[in-house]
Order: sequence, then C-alpha cells, then structure tokens
Amino acid sequence: VKYLPYETVDIIRYKLEDGFSWDNIPDNMEIDTPFGFYSLTFELKNDILTFKRVYILKKVWINKDSYKDYKAFIEAVIDEDKKELSIIKNQ
Repeated sequence: VKYLPYETVDIIRYKLEDGFSWDNIPDNMEIDTPFGFYSLTFELKNDILTFKRVYILKKVWINKDSYKDYKAFIEAVIDEDKKELSIIKNQ
C-alpha cells in the first residue's frame, strides 16, 4: 500500500457558558510509530479547554509484512478519536 506523507493539526478551544463545568476530560495521549505520529492533548486554563490533535503519516510505503502493525496504529488513532468530553450543570 502506498500513501503520500500527510500531516494535520487541529486546535479547538471551548469556553463553557456560566453555570457549567467540565465533568470528564480524557488523559493526554501520544502514539509514535515508524508509520506515524499521533497526539491528543487537553489543557484547561482560565476556564478555557484547549484541545489539540496532531496526526502525521510518516511512511509512504507499507509492505505486506508490516501491514498488521500499520493497521494497529490506525486502529489506535481511531480509538483515541472516539474519546468523549462531558460537562455538568453546576448546582
């Protein structure tokens, strides 16, 4: 399988309305393999949650012997992308 090198960085900032607070913020995660790099970070500062996602596909040629490891990397990225944030209404 042949791929072109690819990189994407997403940065999103959330500010909740008054009366709400963060209930669950996932742990930061980093995956670094010969195929690619992925990181997912969350930083809460001054009531603003900054979410940063970095995805880099490094390797352009995936041979059949390494495809299983490549697939594991992609599946790990997908699992991390499914993480959820939750908020609660303050009482």
